[in-house]
Amino acid sequence: EIMHLGSLRTFILASNRISTLPDSIGSLHNLEHLELGHNRLSTLPGTIASLSSLVRLDARENALSHIPAIPRSHALAELLLGFNKLNTLPPTASESAPQLAVVDLRDNAIDGEDVVHNLLPLRSLRALDLRNNELRGLPAELGLKTTVTSLLLEGNPIKAIRRAILAGTAREILEYLRGRLTDAPA
Repeated sequence: EIMHLGSLRTFILASNRISTLPDSIGSLHNLEHLELGHNRLSTLPGTIASLSSLVRLDARENALSHIPAIPRSHALAELLLGFNKLNTLPPTASESAPQLAVVDLRDNAIDGEDVVHNLLPLRSLRALDLRNNELRGLPAELGLKTTVTSLLLEGNPIKAIRRAILAGTAREILEYLRGRLTDAPA
């Protein structure tokens, strides 16, 4: 029973062919690291929002098509969801985990600027990996995120930004986006 593991800090369930997690996972209030990579999960239980001590959530390489909630944790620094089937994130991600520094969403089906827009309030965001998704554009306000030092966007059908810029450094992409803010009609 998971409920009896209340003092657990690290839970490694990676590479176990797991297809579901019990709702009782939310009772692990001291959990700091949850490793779920390389499984068969298509969703995470809503109770994951109760993991208030979580620092790192790694659910890469699953079959996630929906995440009902992001853990409400002021400690959550890494959200690793690459190589899944996600097309969006809960709109409250930045409110639930305001200290997120690393967000990996590469190789999903993210198709709306709203996902990026919802991450803009994150003051500690350093790395954002959106490679190989379905993004067609980026909010120009992303250019104001001076904390971002790694911004990976290749493999998206973004037409409004030249490929050379998209393949450039985070600084070059952010400068370009800042320039689009000042170019906007008043």
